[in-house]
Amino acid sequence: MKVSFTGMVELWSLTVFAELAVWEKRPELQRLCASGATIGDVEIDRALPGLSDTGRRNILRHLEQTRLVDAAGVLTSLGRACAKSGDAPAWELGVYNFLIATHPLFGHHVLDFERSGEDARPAFDGLASVPSWFVVEPDRIWTSAVQGGGRFSIQSLPAPRGEDPRCVAKSLAPAALRWELDPLSGNNTWRVEGTVGDTTFTSPPGTVATDRVAGVYARCERRWDERQQRVLMAYDGGAARGDDRFIRRLRHGRVDAGDLGSFDDVVADAVPVGPATAAQAREWALALTLARTGEADAYCSRAAWERHWTTTIAGTPLETTAGVPPDPAAVLAASGLTARGRWLLAAALDLGAP
Repeated sequence: MKVSFTGMVELWSLTVFAELAVWEKRPELQRLCASGATIGDVEIDRALPGLSDTGRRNILRHLEQTRLVDAAGVLTSLGRACAKSGDAPAWELGVYNFLIATHPLFGHHVLDFERSGEDARPAFDGLASVPSWFVVEPDRIWTSAVQGGGRFSIQSLPAPRGEDPRCVAKSLAPAALRWELDPLSGNNTWRVEGTVGDTTFTSPPGTVATDRVAGVYARCERRWDERQQRVLMAYDGGAARGDDRFIRRLRHGRVDAGDLGSFDDVVADAVPVGPATAAQAREWALALTLARTGEADAYCSRAAWERHWTTTIAGTPLETTAGVPPDPAAVLAASGLTARGRWLLAAALDLGAP
């Protein structure tokens, strides 16, 4: 089962003084970071044999300056990332333009950055407090959504002592959000797509914690039963030939998903469905059995009618509640059989075929 949510996100340009790191390939630092959870003389000698005491101290100082280890030589989250990816941070301090998307689904997401040059000074007219939705996450590594962009981290937004950081925040035209969710497993992926000027971007995939998405499809489809993991409904004529996989494609339009935000369109594919009541189960089973009777294109005796019924409900959501087949003579009086289907059933009954 897959539910596709489509909506819009707010898009912002945030110009601010920041401490930032661009991640670049550093295999020699990866070798060091991968040598142990704590980096000391033994680990350095193992990774880079033949160094002097001064050389070891310089290596440790460099690792600490790049924030791959702390003052005790213990790997930081950035150091663990370096050990895994082979990239290390190159730190900068300056004025940057950040492209940021915001939506309740993910809070805020930094899509890209640009270094501000001399011509950017007019952008600092009207400085204001940094928006409350933008919180610096020093341990997070962002991947640019712009083709050819790299990875970067934002360490801090320096400001005079006792003052909050200041910035220029500009609202841009909204971008598109596409979120796909499997309500049965909680697996999900979202992306932000849009254009700013001549630049087109697509964010790397993000995910929402499974505990946050529990029950979200029930907000889209009120007939969804969490216990049975299916939509409970009356027969909708969705299997005219008598073969029903009890799977549907449902469109829900605009949906308010609570703290996950609003979406303009929601489409659910491969949705399990079944009857809500025993009466609906019998109605569903009767419609499918009648369709099977017409498709068989053969006289339908009472025995054949019962076989069609049993085959129809076996292994389906109808099996436990549809009950025994109705009397075919009563069915003839009220059914929606085609003329040929009615004749195939009635002829066998008139002839008394077993």
